Amino acid sequence: MPLMSRRTFLFATGAGAVAGLSKPIGALANTTGAMNFSGILVDVSQMRERGFGIQADWVEQDLVHALKQQFAGRLTRNAPRLLVQVSGVSLGTFTGNGDKTSDFMDGRATILDKANSVLADYPMLLNLPSSSGGAWYLPDVDRRRVRALSIAFARWVERKTG
Repeated sequence: MPLMSRRTFLFATGAGAVAGLSKPIGALANTTGAMNFSGILVDVSQMRERGFGIQADWVEQDLVHALKQQFAGRLTRNAPRLLVQVSGVSLGTFTGNGDKTSDFMDGRATILDKANSVLADYPMLLNLPSSSGGAWYLPDVDRRRVRALSIAFARWVERKTG
């Protein structure tokens, strides 16, 4: 029996592997590739209904900005839409004395098709240290903490939908 050269062996096994795996690799790339969206909607109506007032405004402003940055290269026509809903924010008591408290943002990311059918839904609860907004003694500390939550929430939305 003649011996196969190393080059022939590598070519034969490599070509066989590529031929045999071309469909699974293509399927994997389609399911794990970053999904594009035709638009991103932010809904804080539940926060407003629950009396969050100015915090709902802050979340809406900050989350829209953060999501635009996170998804800048993934907006295209003829793609599903991304709906990001925030139902609540909780800011822990933070006095800067070393206490370990957390801030929370509760919501969900939902991917919708053109007919508003749900393609995927990701409930999310984010927590950050209460110190994430910086110096507690400055007058705009709550505003900065909400901004930090919104930016982190946008990053998690991108990870969940990516």
